[in-house]
Amino acid sequence: MQNRRSYVRVPAGVDATCDVLSGDAEQQAATARNFSVGGLCLVMQERHEVGDVLKLAFRLGEKAEIVAVLGRVAWVEEFRVGSGVSYDTGLSFLGASKHSGDEPSA
Repeated sequence: MQNRRSYVRVPAGVDATCDVLSGDAEQQAATARNFSVGGLCLVMQERHEVGDVLKLAFRLGEKAEIVAVLGRVAWVEEFRVGSGVSYDTGLSFLGASKHSGDEPSA
């Protein structure tokens, strides 16, 4: 099987909150399974459609500032957890750019 990913994935396990920008859905809890430069994989209890735009907020450490990003749903895979269902949801970051070097650009 060929790997279609453009970037290396980094395992995460980070709790996040999610707001759907297209619709009237309530804020939802999610867990970021992994990150890459181009996006991330969320584990969610609610199913989203490919193309939905989500606003995520999370911390990359207990005392770190909150990071907020926008992402577009690129894919969704359903999986069973006990008697329930969850969804791996792949997001592509919107407006993110890749930087090289040690210092963040201003």
